[in-house]
Amino acid sequence: MRAPIYAFTLLSLLVPLTVRGQDPIPLKTGVASRTIIAQSEDPTPAIQSTIETLSTLLASPAPRGQSRTDIAAYNAHTAWLQGVRDRLQDHLDRRFGSSAGMISEMMELNAEFLELQESVQTEARKFQTLSNASQIRHDAAMNAIRNMKA
Repeated sequence: MRAPIYAFTLLSLLVPLTVRGQDPIPLKTGVASRTIIAQSEDPTPAIQSTIETLSTLLASPAPRGQSRTDIAAYNAHTAWLQGVRDRLQDHLDRRFGSSAGMISEMMELNAEFLELQESVQTEARKFQTLSNASQIRHDAAMNAIRNMKA
């Protein structure tokens, strides 16, 4: 399922918008460690880049050979990404009109990111549980075969 990939991509693109003025945040990608750094005080280029990347992700077709559940999840994530892209575009169009509006919008985005992070962690725990159970089953079968040979 591509949803965790979209989630990580989205989080890695939007983190510079939420950590401006703080120290760099190292992120573990599973392969290597990256550091995301807020590059300027003006977040407009980062927002524009994020909108372009989201548009590219949204234009890509759904992966083939997916179950109905995976397709439904893909469509739900696509709708969510469209909403995020639209809100970022609205935010960019308003050019940060009021600081109170910006703070409230950032709080909403941070709440969504937290919810997304929790859902990704839940999926990872489920996968790990299933992997462990599968490994135990495999080990038991291999031990039974070894005992029959001995």
